[in-house]
Amino acid sequence: NEAILLGDVVPTGMCIQLKNLDPTNYVEIFSDSGNTNLITRLPALMPCLLWPNAAIYARANTASCNVQVTAVEA
Repeated sequence: NEAILLGDVVPTGMCIQLKNLDPTNYVEIFSDSGNTNLITRLPALMPCLLWPNAAIYARANTASCNVQVTAVEA
């Protein structure tokens, strides 16, 4: 899995939109690096909104996927 890095942006108080740009495979989003706390699955080309209070992690299913990340102050 990969940490979703936001640079200097602190996730607390932020709304994060994730969009799976892969037309075939889904992406799993976790609240931990050990892949035990699944938040959601992003189907192909579907967006999702999150209000995380800590780092989040993504794992592609079957093949590598590109995920668009947009963070805004909530």
